Amino acid sequence: MKRLAMIDAYRGFALVNMIAYHGFYDWVYILSMPLAWFSTIGVYIWQQFIVFSFVLISGLVFNYAKHPRKRGMILCFWGFFLTICTYFFVPQELIVFGILSFLGSAMLITSMLGKNKHTAVISFFCVVGFLFTEGWQNGYWGFYGIKLAALAFNPSDNLGLFILGIPGISNYSADYVPIFPWIFVFWLGFFGGQMVNYHGKICSKTVNIASKDAWWYKNLAFLGRHTLIIYLLHQPILYFLLKNIIK
Repeated sequence: MKRLAMIDAYRGFALVNMIAYHGFYDWVYILSMPLAWFSTIGVYIWQQFIVFSFVLISGLVFNYAKHPRKRGMILCFWGFFLTICTYFFVPQELIVFGILSFLGSAMLITSMLGKNKHTAVISFFCVVGFLFTEGWQNGYWGFYGIKLAALAFNPSDNLGLFILGIPGISNYSADYVPIFPWIFVFWLGFFGGQMVNYHGKICSKTVNIASKDAWWYKNLAFLGRHTLIIYLLHQPILYFLLKNIIK
């Protein structure tokens, strides 16, 4: 769809960032090659930007999904596939409810919702919901170290709570994107996309502003249209390349 060309390019940009981040991650945590700067706050902000980008864009383009439940089930399948692969081949990097599992679940949940005329109000409450629940996985109500109140209980190692966003002491996932707070970011894209008239003048002007003939724009848009297959293949390729660099 032509009106989504710029969104594809931005998703491609986020994908390039993710590949770069995972390259450094593999270098440090899988191949045990030290990089002091990789544990800085700037890298954490970079990682959060990548997650925000994928979740928000996925919520936005969900407004145009022709088979939303089918798409959700496909992503859930591939998310489970990655869990099985990491469990047997790289258990130290086990992925339980990573980005694909989250996006698939968010699509299935959101497919039960309809369009709403109060999108501005809902978008506001999505922001509030995120700010209140971002700290769940660290045991408090709040966000990014701002503690509004402690959670009322100490969770056990329960998979259901882990998926919701409240991990137990022993729970671990190399890629962890729980339902809360990230469902609010997905819904912010979903309802925010309804609030903005992407079928009208705003979208057409936005696309016209973009450098559609630039090579970087075309390449980013191409990557954005093939995000899933690139996501599934990039880690084995990265590992192979980095392993050979060390040799």
